[in-house]
Amino acid sequence: MGTDIHGNLQQRWGKERPYETIGPIEDTRNYRVFAALAGVRNWFGFAGCQTHEAMEPISAPRGLPSGLPADGEYYGDHSWSWLYLREVIDWKGWGLSLHETGIVSVAEYGNMRRDGIIVPKGWSGGVMGPGIVVVDEAETIPPNATHVQVQWERPMREACKTFVLWLDYLKSAHGWRLESDPDALRLVFGFDS
Repeated sequence: MGTDIHGNLQQRWGKERPYETIGPIEDTRNYRVFAALAGVRNWFGFAGCQTHEAMEPISAPRGLPSGLPADGEYYGDHSWSWLYLREVIDWKGWGLSLHETGIVSVAEYGNMRRDGIIVPKGWSGGVMGPGIVVVDEAETIPPNATHVQVQWERPMREACKTFVLWLDYLKSAHGWRLESDPDALRLVFGFDS
């Protein structure tokens, strides 16, 4: 069973006014985004398989904010939090490289080596079953190997591309508001598993 994020983008018009929901948070299932926002699924995927190095999140979960609009929104069942949009946009982690790991088939590994591909097209955190033999890419691949554990590095912005594009859009659409009121927009979210 996987983890999903549930949340909204909220705004306020003036420091004395309450926040109101203006739309959903970009919500694809990307554990790197979850790790960045609140340390959720930080370094591991399904069934505890390591998928990337642990990272320092923007913030530990803060709980749901007081005065949350009574919109009946479901925010998941754990790790509730909120972040000002400026905190998310300004997080230094978006500019870092992320070290990832996963398992690919021997055929995929051969294609990666032949074509000079660094990030696999298809990979999983773990595989098991009768006849499955996983070896590390640093080892000589024996004839009975079925899968290879590989490691790669890519920019965090690329690993979280859809979410980062959404942030770029929000920055271009609301940057003027953030200049006059840095706390004018916030993300409120939680997770379910």
